[in-house]
Order: sequence, then structure tokens, then C-alpha cells
Amino acid sequence: MRAISVIVPVYNVEQYLHECIESIVRQSYGDFELILVDDGSSDASGSICDKAAGNDERITVIHKPNEGVSIARNVGIESARSEWITFVDSDDIIEEDYLENLYRKAQQQKSDLVTSGILFDYGEKQKVYSLEDTTIKSFEKESDFVYMITQELITSPVGKLYKRDIIIENDLRFDPLLSFGEDRDFNIRYLNATESACSTSYVGYNYRIYTPGSLTKKNHPQRFKNDYKYWTKLKEFTHNRGFSSLTTEKMLTNRLFHLVCDEVMMILRKSVPLLERIHLLKNAFSEIDDFSYLMKNKSLIDGGNGFLKRLILYRQSTLLALLAVFYHGNS
Repeated sequence: MRAISVIVPVYNVEQYLHECIESIVRQSYGDFELILVDDGSSDASGSICDKAAGNDERITVIHKPNEGVSIARNVGIESARSEWITFVDSDDIIEEDYLENLYRKAQQQKSDLVTSGILFDYGEKQKVYSLEDTTIKSFEKESDFVYMITQELITSPVGKLYKRDIIIENDLRFDPLLSFGEDRDFNIRYLNATESACSTSYVGYNYRIYTPGSLTKKNHPQRFKNDYKYWTKLKEFTHNRGFSSLTTEKMLTNRLFHLVCDEVMMILRKSVPLLERIHLLKNAFSEIDDFSYLMKNKSLIDGGNGFLKRLILYRQSTLLALLAVFYHGNS
């Protein structure tokens, strides 16, 4: 059994795939298997995978019909046989010492999860998101658990090393019904099954954002529903662990209020008739079953316009729609 399974879901990325695969096979730490899951590509991606496998015995290729990235990753999980699992997107690249650094950190800290920083490549510019070197030995401490679930990089499966046994024993898979937010959903469920985690200041994952068809550039019509579903899981996990301090309740309250506020503001900016805007607002409010939670903790909501905050908390769809007419002049 090898130490690490590297899972790469592949779909129509012939322009970038070779560079991705090369960055993995040339790793300084060589005790890994590379699982390429060709998710029904219609370009040359499948043949690129097969050619790579013919040149390196560590590479396994799985060809399957197109069903989306979540199922592709799940197929990779089922095939993985190593102690650890890491995910790499097929248009990204990793530095030569990437696996070595994450594996060494996992061994040193005896953690169930290792999270590293990521370099975001926007094409014309780059941004490095780095983390502090931290180790959490037990999530019994409320502040440690809240710190982990609120990290910005919790939204991605890349830049991480997961224990395969935890994934398998807890039947953790990516939810194919989620068109957006499936990564953070997986991560929060994984964290809930772990006892320890660590992060490293090392940055060795290069994440391309400018590639055609990138999910980061698409509009997600289900974003609001998925954001709320994720929030309900945050609330469930924190409360199931008995976490109910002021810090936790404030975090949950502000997350819920601001996701509702963001959706309201998006609707108010739409150039639609007044009645349609009212209808959209009412629909958005109807998606939220936890307005009583917001009302109970409204004093914990940070900043913002007091009048607008009250209109949202009391779900005043008509007044909000009229406010948009007043400010934007569209009816």
C-alpha cells in the first residue's frame, strides 16, 4: 500500500492536463498512486490520461460517463488504497515538494487533516493565501472547532491531506446533488468526524481561476439555497458538540444574516418590475426556516444599516422593493 492517493477528476482539459500530470509524477516524494478519473471527456483528455499511465505504473485511469466532478471524485475515493488522500484539479499544478511537505506535516503532528496555503492564479495577476502553522489536537475545545470551520480555505478540497480510513469508515462522499458548495459540505462533514487537524504555512498548490469553464467563473442559481443548507449543517454540528458560546452564536447569526442580506441586495439590484421583485424577495425569505433564530440573536448582528436590517429581519418584501425603486428608479 502506498502512502498517498492523488485523485484528479478530468473533464475536457486537454490544454492543461499534461502540465498537471507532470507536476504530480515529478514529486520529490514518490510513494503515491495517481488516480485519473476521466469523466466522459469529449476532447483528447482521455487519451492523455492513458498515455501517462503507460509511462508510469503509479497511474491508474478510470474512464466513465460524464456525471460531474462530485461523482468523479467519489469514484476516485472508491478506487483509492493508500493511507492518505489528496485532491488535485486537472487544470492546476503542484510544486515538486508539495506531497513531501504535506505528508511530513501529517507525520510530525499526527493529525487527521493537513491544510496548506494556495496560490490563486488569475492569469494577469496572482494572489497567495497562506495559513499559520497550527495544530489542533482535539476539537473538544470550542474555539478550535470554530476556527477550523470558518477558515476561508474550508471551501475547497484541494491543498489538503485527508485520512482515507476516516472517509471510508464515515461513508463520506461529495454530494452530487449540490451544484455549488459540495466541497465545503464534504469538508465540514469530514471535520466533524476527526479528532485533530493542522495547517502549514507552506504554499505549494497553484490554483488556476482563468481557465474556460472554471466553476469559479460561473453563476450559480442554487447558490443561496446551498449556502443556507451549509449554514444549517454548521449550526447542527456546533450544537451537537454542545458548542453554544457567545462567539459561536455570533458567528452563526452573522453568517445567516449576511447570506440573506446578500441575496436581498442581489434582488434589489435587478432591473425587474416591482411586483416581480416583491415575488423574488418573498421566495427568498420562504427558503429560510430560521428567522426565529435571527430574531432571537439580532443583537449579535455586526454593523450594517439599522433600517435595512429591520426590513430584512421582519421580511418586509414590499417595503424593500419600494426602497429599490426609490434608490434605483426602476419599477
